Amino acid sequence: ECSVLLITVKHRSMLDIISNEYRSLIDTLPDLVIVHDELGTILFANTVASQVLDISIANLVGTNVLDLLSPEELIAARQRGKDRLKTGADKFFGYQLRRQTAEGEAIDLDIRSMPFWKDGVRDLVLVVGKNATPDESRQIRLETARLRTEADSASKSAVLAQTSHEIRTPLNIVFGMIDMALDQTISPTASGYLTMARSAARTLLSLLDDFLEFSKLEAGKLTLRESFFSPEEVIREACAGLELLAKEKDLHLRLVIDAKLPPRLFGDAGRLRQIIANLTTNAIKYTESGTIRVKVGLASRDNDRCNLHLRIADTGCGISPQALPFLFQPFYQINQETEGSGLGLAIVKELVELLGGRVWVESVEGRGSEFHFTAEFRFDAATTSPETGHPLAPALDDSP
Repeated sequence: ECSVLLITVKHRSMLDIISNEYRSLIDTLPDLVIVHDELGTILFANTVASQVLDISIANLVGTNVLDLLSPEELIAARQRGKDRLKTGADKFFGYQLRRQTAEGEAIDLDIRSMPFWKDGVRDLVLVVGKNATPDESRQIRLETARLRTEADSASKSAVLAQTSHEIRTPLNIVFGMIDMALDQTISPTASGYLTMARSAARTLLSLLDDFLEFSKLEAGKLTLRESFFSPEEVIREACAGLELLAKEKDLHLRLVIDAKLPPRLFGDAGRLRQIIANLTTNAIKYTESGTIRVKVGLASRDNDRCNLHLRIADTGCGISPQALPFLFQPFYQINQETEGSGLGLAIVKELVELLGGRVWVESVEGRGSEFHFTAEFRFDAATTSPETGHPLAPALDDSP
């Protein structure tokens, strides 16, 4: 809170006391302090006065306070003096001044002036001014900074999206050429080289997909494609597509679905499938032996909406407590030796929030992790009984 304190001093001894004994105290105040004599000549100014007025203390001392006023303010000040003489006011009076800082910020000062008398003679005048709009001014600066940051982020995301598209096109041609070459009669050695090249191209395409997806999320250009769908089918498809990946590492993939899951929901089935696939793929990546378990149930439901609760648990390496707070940040990787963009979990978090849910993780280092997420969907009440629900057939492997 910025204040202005103008003190009229008749005796030099008073100035000496302020300058010598109380200089350090006055300089610690958040107030702007100036001392001037009866003629208005400034005899003392503190550091805050110099900062707010953007004038050095050396230049302030000796200057008349009236010289700090604009022509309009000077006229108003003289009128206030005349009014006080007419009314005989010897109490405090108030007015407002506007100043502009070196950064160009306008500050409205609410001034209060109080005269002090001694033996019938005015001995001291104390004038205090407060910043009339500190919160509003600060809010404007914060909002301006926020808008500038968002504009910069949107611009960067747009460039990244365009670049990703431009790289993706020739990469698809590379895929086509590799597949055509593999269809030809070639030596086993050449076939091995081409297979490695296709694997590397697939990894690069996956990275590009992550960058493109994240850039769309940051730019706010990702929209939901909502329609009616069967949650059972979507969840089964997502897990079935990863069964081969799990078998390649000799892992067991288990799927457990709550029998009360509604048969039809309305929402973005593609994003639900993507979140399940991302988290399950991540679990497979960090698990060397054991089981990946996907559980699906209801977190809550009302007349026309329900929240799904999905859990993806693994028996992998687990996550250290130090890493947990950073897990969903962009480009963060638990293991620097693991392939990937470091955007997978950041994308999951954004998508889950887009579906009106939240995501979190429970983990014990060395024993595995369990990722949770919720997602809100509308359901078709005409085909779902809240009392009986909808029993589902066993999925990949529903053994507990």
